[in-house]
Amino acid sequence: MHLASIRGKLPIECATEDMLTSNVLGLVSYWTGASEFWRTLLRRCGSSAADWSWSPSPAFEFWPRMSDGGEPDLVLRWPRRVLIVEVKRHAPLAVDPTTGRSQVARYFESIRRSDDEVDELAALLLTGESYFSSDRSSELLHIQAELGPHGASAAWTSWFEVRRVLSSMAQEHRVARDLAGYLVWEGFSWEGIAQLSDVVSLHALPSWTPASSDAQLRVGLLHGVAPLDLAMWENE
Repeated sequence: MHLASIRGKLPIECATEDMLTSNVLGLVSYWTGASEFWRTLLRRCGSSAADWSWSPSPAFEFWPRMSDGGEPDLVLRWPRRVLIVEVKRHAPLAVDPTTGRSQVARYFESIRRSDDEVDELAALLLTGESYFSSDRSSELLHIQAELGPHGASAAWTSWFEVRRVLSSMAQEHRVARDLAGYLVWEGFSWEGIAQLSDVVSLHALPSWTPASSDAQLRVGLLHGVAPLDLAMWENE
């Protein structure tokens, strides 16, 4: 499908987050370099799942139906470990107006109810922005506040970072080269602030709270420090 998109064989309205998920992450799931791709991406965004063993390889479940009717974009399942990947292009994270629970928290709760043998769970928010916006920082803080008490972690990355990881593997893997080219065609070509997402992980920085200012959060993410440590960077 990514080739049909590049060659103009699909209408523009097909360029949705589900199409991105299918074209890129769907093809990656069949690729022999999948573990290298995912470990690199997770490490660069600071996800705790980067340290999980990839032997055996996880099962890739696209849009699995949860017990509450929800459908996460992608679930990677290992024995006793689960990574939930929620994909957005520019749409906000869905939050239940009655309970205030995010869709990621609801997926987490469904998995806990259906599988009591899961010991570790992590979430990855994958979006279309080229930088970690204040809206995305608020969403990630919301997710971490929901998952943190249960020992789960959350991290953010972007389709720009996915393209960078694929580009770094393109010389040795044709699949990576083709998918990186597809993401450039989709508009994810600008480098932005290099590797801003390398340190976007709230699991390792529990002192961050929703009260932290956006400016503090952005600088903290860039340098990998908590807001209370920002004074050391003021003169840079």
